[in-house]
Amino acid sequence: PENYSVSELADAVNSWCEEHRVSPANGQSGESVSERNIRFYRTSGLLDAPTDTGGRGFGEKHFLQLIAVRLLQAQGQPLRRIRELLHGRSLAHLREIQR
Repeated sequence: PENYSVSELADAVNSWCEEHRVSPANGQSGESVSERNIRFYRTSGLLDAPTDTGGRGFGEKHFLQLIAVRLLQAQGQPLRRIRELLHGRSLAHLREIQR
């Protein structure tokens, strides 16, 4: 979908990670992304604000930001470093990271 609710976003990211066998390094975070993780990543500056407050304000950029977080976690990067690496990244750059 073009726009995701927070639970749909979590499901989409988890499906992608499962399909591509991406999981965080030992003990770094849960095996799957939850709505709670997404809220935490949002307040931590790892995820852009939703584009609207109607409950479906998450789109492709949010999906790609979360994929990038998971890929970097799989490499053992701490969230502080991930925030530095991803800050201000364009949609095109996030698509490159996904590939």
